[in-house]
Amino acid sequence: MAPSPSATATETATSSATARATSTSTPVVTSVSAFFVRREKVAAAHRTAIGVEVARAAVVALLKGPSEAERVSGLATAVPTGTTLRSLSVSGGVAVVDLSGTFASGGGSLSMSLRLGQLVTTLTQFSGISAVRLWLDGKAATTLGGEGLIVDHPLRRTDVEDSMPAILVDTPGAGSRISSPVRVRGSSDVFEAVSFIQITDAERRVVATKRVMASSGTGTLGIFDVTVSYRTTRQGRGELIVYSLSPKDGKRINLVETPLVVTP
Repeated sequence: MAPSPSATATETATSSATARATSTSTPVVTSVSAFFVRREKVAAAHRTAIGVEVARAAVVALLKGPSEAERVSGLATAVPTGTTLRSLSVSGGVAVVDLSGTFASGGGSLSMSLRLGQLVTTLTQFSGISAVRLWLDGKAATTLGGEGLIVDHPLRRTDVEDSMPAILVDTPGAGSRISSPVRVRGSSDVFEAVSFIQITDAERRVVATKRVMASSGTGTLGIFDVTVSYRTTRQGRGELIVYSLSPKDGKRINLVETPLVVTP
């Protein structure tokens, strides 16, 4: 039986954040991602969390939806307006999140799958969370939507793959300010688990290229976590570009372009 959201549990997703908070009186500022929707797949947007409750901050950011600028750039959300976070607890790698019943209102099967994918990917970006158990209005949810999407168990990323692109970048999120070296984390399901990372600077020059191998691929979701170094002399808008190569003709496929502020 899943623990009640009101049970005592660690609400922060990483022990390192707690350690930093207890070692200094300065508030901890952490870069996190909230996952919205682009072309009917989830996509990350950059947010800042202050304090140690980074998982809670990420969910609150998710429920607020994309900014106006992000909407103009093509980000949307399947989470209904007015959905609120009632409580969040984390125990044994499972986040138990209790949302208002609004989360289950309106929309068809695609919308339900996308909003669930947004929630699961937002929470599982943290190393301390591997699965999400959904509660609504104080009760454990068993189904979601009129077509009865099954949610009666802790949901992992593999359970919401239909809402995920072949390559999903957890961090850095869109709009992040980066400096070298930059950590790039995410998940993928691509041919032979191999993808490529490029960084472009304000002059649209490619300033870094790196070959990346995920933990698995070719039909199985894997994770990647690498550090990429680059050199540039000018601060400005750049991009993180991640892609794989087609096994048929070697062309770029599964392209993910994340706008960033690239600093020297």
